[in-house]
Amino acid sequence: MSDGRTGLSFWWVDVFATRAAVSGNRLMVFVPATSVWEDEAVCRRIAAEVAFSEVTFLVPDDGREDAGAYRCRIFTPAEELAFAGHPTLGSAVVWALETAPMVERLRLDQRSAGASVSVAVERRPGEIGHMAFMAAPEVAFAPPPEAAAVARALGVERSDLEPDGLGAAVAVGPTRQLLVPVRREALGAMSPDGRALAALSLGTGWTAVYAFSPPGADGRLEARGFAPALGIAEDPATGSAAAYLARYLAARGRLEVGGRLVVEQGRHVGRPSELHLARPGADEVEVGGSVRAVARGHLLPDFLA
Repeated sequence: MSDGRTGLSFWWVDVFATRAAVSGNRLMVFVPATSVWEDEAVCRRIAAEVAFSEVTFLVPDDGREDAGAYRCRIFTPAEELAFAGHPTLGSAVVWALETAPMVERLRLDQRSAGASVSVAVERRPGEIGHMAFMAAPEVAFAPPPEAAAVARALGVERSDLEPDGLGAAVAVGPTRQLLVPVRREALGAMSPDGRALAALSLGTGWTAVYAFSPPGADGRLEARGFAPALGIAEDPATGSAAAYLARYLAARGRLEVGGRLVVEQGRHVGRPSELHLARPGADEVEVGGSVRAVARGHLLPDFLA
């Protein structure tokens, strides 16, 4: 716990980790963050200093007596987010480690600016760290920008889009993201133009692009996530986009009831990640993965002054 001498306590975890030595999407979780919760300027300064894709700040949910309920603020190096996937899953595991370290399986309730999410956390024999799964938020789909403009911004050919009859769509949920199916060969060679992507987003308000290949017969697909407007050139693993993708694939018959898919992401930035998509029921879609604790420490009081 934090006090005046040690500063603000944090956990560093890797979310959607694999067995590779370096993997997953890094997350720094500050808990308990009561001392800075209301100070947005300090939260932004910490996020910029840490320079991970996101950092989170957790406090108990005062409206609930349940120790499994907490509030979460999510910051990128550039701004605060209403909702994000890997920070939600990583924060849930850290809250479990802080409040119920000996419990093998529990369900937690997280409230952020844009969503209230239930997260299942458990230890599984043979798995890395903890497994965490959350329900995918409800999402609507809006028309995408013109395909040729999307192809130019992503650095691919127009003919590389819409593989296997799948078309692009803007996913509208707690956040907006552009989902773009791309041939797998083109996905690996993709070289996006950050300024062009930002210009495309002006009309629809989406903040990130998630390019993905169609699922293969082995139940695996690859994806790449780009959010230059949020200070993230390429994301090692994008949980919110994967949740939207699960809804997208379920709506198009590519993720059947009882089915599971694995999204591979991050190899192009040296942090291979695996995001698990599941559809336990007709209207139920989940995203999850492994969360591995890496380090614990304190942010020194002088930095917070």
